[in-house]
Amino acid sequence: MNGEQERLQADSYPSLAQIAGHALNSIFLDGLETDIERVERINRTLRLIPPHIRDPDVFQLREVDVMVMHPSQDLGALAAKYAGALPLSVRILLGAIGGMRRDGGTLVSYLLFEQDYCRALIDLGYKDTMIRCDEVESFLGSRRKPAYFTKTVGYSTGSRNKFT
Repeated sequence: MNGEQERLQADSYPSLAQIAGHALNSIFLDGLETDIERVERINRTLRLIPPHIRDPDVFQLREVDVMVMHPSQDLGALAAKYAGALPLSVRILLGAIGGMRRDGGTLVSYLLFEQDYCRALIDLGYKDTMIRCDEVESFLGSRRKPAYFTKTVGYSTGSRNKFT
């Protein structure tokens, strides 16, 4: 197709749950991405100003460090595994709009506050952070790692108190 990407053909129209999940992502995540882009653009602009002009007593803008972390797993797929824990009435409603199908997990991820799903999110966040432990430590500028933030501390999924 003359260097253009070939369009993928969908077998069916998206469900209402897929559309709602996409809308929620747009509402919550697009704003964050816009803020990050804005901060990075301001940082680039500030770096163009000579240091002698950027006197902190006169010039009130300063660079802001940014670190972005994304989950290593799709949260919609993770939520789909725990959708059965939702109350029956919610499952029936979600089933009617396609939210209980595998591709409806994004909407479910915004609605699920069940303990097991929340624990799975915390576990995922912890594991993802530990993978980037040195980068996070450098970003935060700590001189010494707290005991709970070392790679040698035992960590088992399902444990109530992860930091002892």
